[in-house]
Amino acid sequence: MHKIIASYVKQFVRENELCDLDEAAQFEYFVNYCATWHDAVEAFDLERIGTSDNDDGIDGAAVILDGEVITTAEEAREIFKGLGARRSIEARYVFCQAKRSESFDLGDMLKLGTGVASLFAGNRDMKDEVLAEVAAIHDVVVENVSYVANGRPLCTLYFACTGVWNENNGLRGRAIGPTIENLTRLGLFHELAFVPVDRDLLIALWMKTREPVKATFSVKGTVALPAIKGVSEAYLALAPGREFITNVLTDQDGRIRTSVFEQNVRAFLGDDNPVNARIRVGLEASGKHDRFAINNNGITIVAPDVRVQSDRVSVTDFQIVNGCQTSHVLYRSRDKVSDEVWLPLKIIEAQDPDVVAQLVESTNSQTTVSAAQFLSIRPFTQRIEAYFNAFEDDGDTERRLFFERRTNQYAGQNIGSRSHPESGCILNRLPRNPQYFSVNSWMIVNMSYDRYLRSKTVVDFGSCEVFSMVFV
Repeated sequence: MHKIIASYVKQFVRENELCDLDEAAQFEYFVNYCATWHDAVEAFDLERIGTSDNDDGIDGAAVILDGEVITTAEEAREIFKGLGARRSIEARYVFCQAKRSESFDLGDMLKLGTGVASLFAGNRDMKDEVLAEVAAIHDVVVENVSYVANGRPLCTLYFACTGVWNENNGLRGRAIGPTIENLTRLGLFHELAFVPVDRDLLIALWMKTREPVKATFSVKGTVALPAIKGVSEAYLALAPGREFITNVLTDQDGRIRTSVFEQNVRAFLGDDNPVNARIRVGLEASGKHDRFAINNNGITIVAPDVRVQSDRVSVTDFQIVNGCQTSHVLYRSRDKVSDEVWLPLKIIEAQDPDVVAQLVESTNSQTTVSAAQFLSIRPFTQRIEAYFNAFEDDGDTERRLFFERRTNQYAGQNIGSRSHPESGCILNRLPRNPQYFSVNSWMIVNMSYDRYLRSKTVVDFGSCEVFSMVFV
């Protein structure tokens, strides 16, 4: 493997705790992540898109509906079921093949195309579980194709190796062209692409997942707040809605920047949420756009680097700590937003984690957010989340536990099941005989057969917000 690629793979493996996999599998996960991240706007489970040895020339397969990686047919049905009568969503299939060699092999490239064509041509005698589920999801997409943007899904094939792609190697005519023609004859896709990923493009895809988030946008009526302990600078301002969506909420590929909401106490709660529905209705009523600034509480941005120059603001590594729901509705309704929509902003430069946590709590206290959900941004709950993430499945998916720090954090990943709306849950995949233990609205869910959770010390959250747990 090329040394630079090997270094990046090593970093990826360490961060995702994949050390138990052999080098070939690690590289496959790396390629699957880089290729899928490019099209997905929500976090996804790498293990649910990686294929087994019975992969028909396909190392990774993902179905992305409305920016969310879908891993079961039931999840796909829920996505379409929740759509409004007039709404359509993008459906995209991503397939990957990863080779550590420094050359593009004609046979391997053709094998990738043949495997994808076989999957969509009705071959359902597949031994690989991931590919079988992709085929089942495709059936759901076809059943709901009237809700798919452009009337048909998109499909992209990635073939990656660590060498250098040469347009004169003849493989575009001998492998890529025939594969596209073969898949086009199926009549299933609006657009098809076969991307040869050499080391330069693979490095570029990887670096894109790492680069800091920056944005520059116009503001009006900027007001600098008085000195605040722990805060370098703070401003109140109005931002033009359309420009804010384009420059702040959207990346260069036109997707919403989900990474800027990691410090928010809640993920996007969906279009059907009553508050979100009211925001959307207000945006769809063009005669009321000039009221948006007074009808909406606005958005709070926190960043370690804020620069204000006249009527423009630049932020680096920023987080939207309040206004996640407003941001998502604005993005989803961006075609309806006119120049009359202005957005109230709080722009804060701060680096102290405790100060940021207090900002999150205070800015969210005006809405219906429970005290337990505020715990999600405290350092000790983040450490609990990191503790659970340090364990690997070891082949037993029913024993793997996940700590849901933020409400709806694992939505769409088929992890756990619960009836309680609070954050702070411990979940696992494919639950059997779930047991629920509630401590002052903080839900502890234990879904293993022979593993149980025992609270050794529980202190009321309302008084000091501290507790400890012992796992046996």
